Amino acid sequence: MNKFDLMVKRNNTARLLDLSYKGKRNAVYVNGNEGKLHALKKADICHELRKRKMEFYTECVFPNKKRADILVLDSLKIIEILSSEKLEDAVLKKQFYPCPIVFVKATDEFLEEWLF
Repeated sequence: MNKFDLMVKRNNTARLLDLSYKGKRNAVYVNGNEGKLHALKKADICHELRKRKMEFYTECVFPNKKRADILVLDSLKIIEILSSEKLEDAVLKKQFYPCPIVFVKATDEFLEEWLF
């Protein structure tokens, strides 16, 4: 994919977000309600994304007001980090998001397959 096509893909993915969302690309935002382990895992994943020159939003809000931990613009994928939440409960979120979701435990070692 050339640079122009990648830029178009990233911008089209960003258009999935609610117009009221004012986050910046490639900035790691920490929600005050999340634990330290959750926040550190989010920062770790975002660091890996930037090393690969991939772009993302964190704590992004969709038009239905649902919030995702990380939206990867390059692969049109949401990464949800689970710390206290059970996988069975988190899977119910799939119906509210406009793209595929990867669930990651806050204690898991990083896997490149999460990004693609």
